[in-house]
Amino acid sequence: MKRTLISTLIFFTACLSLALAQDKEKGYRYYQLQAIEAYQNQNLNGFIENTEKALEYNPHSSAMMYNLACGYALTNKVDTSLAILKKLAQMGIDFGVADDPDLEAVRQSPGYNLLLDIYDETLKPINTSTILHQFPQIDLLPEGIAIDPKSGRLFFGSMRYGTIYEVVDGGLLRFAKLESDIPLACLGMKADTVRNILWAVGSSFDYVERFEEEDDGTSGVFGFDLETGEIIRKVVFPSKDPRFRLNDLAVSSNGDIYLSGAGAYVLRKDTDNIDTLISSGKMLGSNGITLSADEETLLVSDYAGGIAAVDLADNSVTEIKIPNDNSVYGIDGMYYYDGSLIAIQNTFNPWRVSQFYLNYNFTAIDSMTILEQKNPDALEAFTGTISGDDFIYIGHGNQSVEIPDYIPPHIRRDIGSTIIMQTSLK
Repeated sequence: MKRTLISTLIFFTACLSLALAQDKEKGYRYYQLQAIEAYQNQNLNGFIENTEKALEYNPHSSAMMYNLACGYALTNKVDTSLAILKKLAQMGIDFGVADDPDLEAVRQSPGYNLLLDIYDETLKPINTSTILHQFPQIDLLPEGIAIDPKSGRLFFGSMRYGTIYEVVDGGLLRFAKLESDIPLACLGMKADTVRNILWAVGSSFDYVERFEEEDDGTSGVFGFDLETGEIIRKVVFPSKDPRFRLNDLAVSSNGDIYLSGAGAYVLRKDTDNIDTLISSGKMLGSNGITLSADEETLLVSDYAGGIAAVDLADNSVTEIKIPNDNSVYGIDGMYYYDGSLIAIQNTFNPWRVSQFYLNYNFTAIDSMTILEQKNPDALEAFTGTISGDDFIYIGHGNQSVEIPDYIPPHIRRDIGSTIIMQTSLK
């Protein structure tokens, strides 16, 4: 789940709040929680110390870098704070520098104008996308999207209702629903044309209509006949631990299904057995997941920063090296394309579509480019799908109508019309 809980300057994944409280191993999660508690208790030295320790375990966490800059600003170390903020600005990442009350000392300093100059350059609008479809219903909360490459049929799923829709003649046709005893959100989706199946991940959390707290963390994988929408396979996992909640998926040509969530997993073809490839202790929460063209490598993004490469011959895991001036923080959907990774980053403002160019053996990112940024039509983007040399992705548009009373308060900031966009990767 991509959403973040924001309290002044605290950024941490909402679905992992329980995991943080239960995690006794002193690592990134432990020190992140300690930093949050110190901040809430107005213990600024403890906040800084624990944030620094969290960054030792996860140096790619842009949110922790920002938190550290806030801590330095609050303790009158303005130059140190500015140095961190400049690094974030050079990467084009802004968590709210202009408005955060914790950064008032920075905004009063002579160096603040230089920071704004950097943002003027790195946050220039880059608009290469065109709108394919837009649907006015504001409460669908779209997430997953898939295309059948044989027929060109386009599908997307609703987190709110667990429904899968097919786009037909510019309108929506209900294709299927995640049928389960527990209401589930529809998340990652993928069309398996070899077996003629549309696969979808279902998970239970508070965006789902009729959500019950005791069901939090329930996840499953659903397979639907691509022609009829009839459900032909369902595997709902018994665990209700939010740390295990599944998120996205990739399907190999032999039928194995690779899953992101707390870690990385594989559901073997024609069985209900799930194997762990990357344990939850090694990742804060994985989102993007994709296979290389030869299907020998599985690439998995950590939402808190970092990308792992799994050699599927022996299941060994390599952390991909990231240049200092690049950031892979906040990747939601991620897709392999011609030696690169197409990724939607949506934790910071503005969201963007990035292309990360990999070296020949998938051990490092050589460079990156931004394909979309500051799109005036989309409030946020989520996931996508590769269609030939095009990237088709889904998000929600700006809220242009009054929000009805039936919309629960906790999802009001995340609603809007469903918007499907396309950009060329050539």
